[in-house]
Amino acid sequence: MSDVEANGTGRRGILTSNAGGRHNFIGNPTGLGMMAFATTLFVLSLYELNTRHVSEVNGVLGLSLFTGGLATFMAGMWHFPRGNGFGAAVFTMYGTFWMSYGLFIIPGTGIVGTYTLGEFRSALGIYFMAIASIRRHITWILFFVFLTFTYLFFGVSNFSTRSGFTKAAGAFGIVTSLIAYYHGLSKLMEGDNAPFALPLGRMGRSKQQY
Repeated sequence: MSDVEANGTGRRGILTSNAGGRHNFIGNPTGLGMMAFATTLFVLSLYELNTRHVSEVNGVLGLSLFTGGLATFMAGMWHFPRGNGFGAAVFTMYGTFWMSYGLFIIPGTGIVGTYTLGEFRSALGIYFMAIASIRRHITWILFFVFLTFTYLFFGVSNFSTRSGFTKAAGAFGIVTSLIAYYHGLSKLMEGDNAPFALPLGRMGRSKQQY
């Protein structure tokens, strides 16, 4: 059971009861999840755009496992005690997605070695075309719309030899990352006496914030 209450600092958040009857204040993990996801996707998109003539994506491995993977996964876990099933599902899914992608490209796992080059690109294409969602803020909707096209172009680029699909994936990925950074920064500024707030364009009458 959780309630929205004010703690001793005058800030509002979720108080949860543990087995000992003590209350723990849990901050909103959305900022962490969005920032971690955005950073990993931003770097991967730069590689896809062949920035500074870098074409191999192996440099994103560390970010994929720990920033986009572990940090995003932890954000999802922290949403559960806050009673936010949507946030928990989204961040947990994308966190495990990034970690599994990292394992996909680690040579030591033997996954790459089981494919020919053409088969590997097709397998990676199918892998990227597996995820999408939508929700109640305009920023959430924009994020998932652009993310859907990002993964779509990532997938198609591995089926096609045309470089235009790869560039499109990188471009959509950059835009998606910027939207995620904006959403994450908006959540980080909540309740911290910031000089201004960043609107998310909330839709409907629900007071639940994600």
